Amino acid sequence: SSLGKVRLGKVRAVQEDFTEFLHSEKDLTDFMMTTLTEYMPRGPTQVMPVIQKLWLQAGREMSSDVFQVVYSSLQKYPLPVLAKSLVKAVKYSPGKTKPANYIQTVFNEQMKEYERNRSP
Repeated sequence: SSLGKVRLGKVRAVQEDFTEFLHSEKDLTDFMMTTLTEYMPRGPTQVMPVIQKLWLQAGREMSSDVFQVVYSSLQKYPLPVLAKSLVKAVKYSPGKTKPANYIQTVFNEQMKEYERNRSP
């Protein structure tokens, strides 16, 4: 699988700087959306270093279980759901006892909201 190519510890140099947006969930979500739109066509292995940088700039390491949840979600959800979920995840998951479970729940909830807003 391509997961083997992405080493957890090694974050490739990523230009994106999230620090100026960290104070505003809306601004950070907008910036994340722009960033994902740019990186997603290159595939999940290209997106993960960007997401890991967001975690680092928010002041935390991404644990391997969180990494797995985020990585597997990249193919599953539309970009607006990913952007919103990732921002909520980086802001609120660190205080949780099981951050990966919390993040999975966030993805599911954001997807439901997305589908609700799209249905006529």
